[in-house]
Amino acid sequence: MGNGIRPTNTSFTTFMKSISQSFVLDGTCAEEFIACITNLKNTSSSGIDGISTKFLKLAKGTIAPILAKLFSKSMESGEYPDCLKISQIVPVPKRSIPSIPSHYRPISILPTVSKIFEKIIYARVSNFLNKNKLLTNFLYGFRNNPSTELAVSAIYESFLENMDKGKTTCAVFLDLSKVFDIVDHKILLRKLMYYGIRGKQNSFF
Repeated sequence: MGNGIRPTNTSFTTFMKSISQSFVLDGTCAEEFIACITNLKNTSSSGIDGISTKFLKLAKGTIAPILAKLFSKSMESGEYPDCLKISQIVPVPKRSIPSIPSHYRPISILPTVSKIFEKIIYARVSNFLNKNKLLTNFLYGFRNNPSTELAVSAIYESFLENMDKGKTTCAVFLDLSKVFDIVDHKILLRKLMYYGIRGKQNSFF
């Protein structure tokens, strides 16, 4: 419910908006890198590279200019470093029967440097989508301001409006199991291209 709500009287094409403008991945700088490191939660945990957040915060003044230059080169070339894609998989139980493997949720712990890179990329993509008004107003999850409370409010107002008009309201709620595992990456990349993330920028993702 927190991810998206679409009333049946709203055309899907309303928010399937293609644009001619293309997304550009601008390079980063040491100052932006330091700001991202500073905002990370203090933790001693680390990915496969053994570099923790605490270490990065202690050394940020020294390593920020170097990593910023490397990341800028990565964005310019349209290639994401393979070493930052390697994660440690930690099984976390989501139910009370530990003997059943499917009752565990696999949590991927990526290198801390990768998390910083992701924050930098997220800020650019989010700014592009918002600037060009490519996100539907019915999307409440994975955004800064909308919330599940607003989603519930939108449903409630829709119900009241239909009641005033003497209409019957029906709601269908879907919860996809292991949703991230069933995402088709080829379709996702085509969608990114449709919304302006093309060329090297698309290859980067």
